Amino acid sequence: MLLRKKYLVIFFILICLCSLYFLFRYIDNLPSKVIEYQGISLGNSKDEVYYALGVPDEVLFPPEWDSKLNGSWQKFASKDEIKRKPSQEKGFDSWQYNKTGFRIDVDFDSQTGKVKSIGCFISNKKDFADINTCKVNGIRALDTEERVTNILGKPHNSQISGVTKELYYPSLNMRIIFEQKYAYYIIISSNLSK
Repeated sequence: MLLRKKYLVIFFILICLCSLYFLFRYIDNLPSKVIEYQGISLGNSKDEVYYALGVPDEVLFPPEWDSKLNGSWQKFASKDEIKRKPSQEKGFDSWQYNKTGFRIDVDFDSQTGKVKSIGCFISNKKDFADINTCKVNGIRALDTEERVTNILGKPHNSQISGVTKELYYPSLNMRIIFEQKYAYYIIISSNLSK
């Protein structure tokens, strides 16, 4: 009888330990507010980004409003336009780093020169080899909208425009853009106003 009680106590302790293990794993995998992505953080300086990611492949002029498009667009700077700036690439507030099958976009606040958003854009679904490249909070490139909402929950807001849909998660600093129901652009920003 005494031996049986010892086994029951040991069994109870093992059940408690296993439960705690799975509880901690569950808590660890819950989505959290993102401030770092692709090796850089929101609020980093241009020098810190330059150090972490190197010279940007492309830089863009500030957005311009176009009444014909009823929206804004950005123009790429040519090599000559970059050379004319006293600080060259660092004189621009939108940087792009082209990788095989995807692109990292970094936007800086024009007043402070600090990172205000970091994005991972899938430029070509056929060339995109590693879906974990753009992974954040369990969300990966080419995830379906259903999978995203299963992991992150209901978005704060959403917006459809043509073949694209945007989901906003301001509490997580995330904006995810889908094209025909697949995530192709994941953006981390502390200023998600929509």
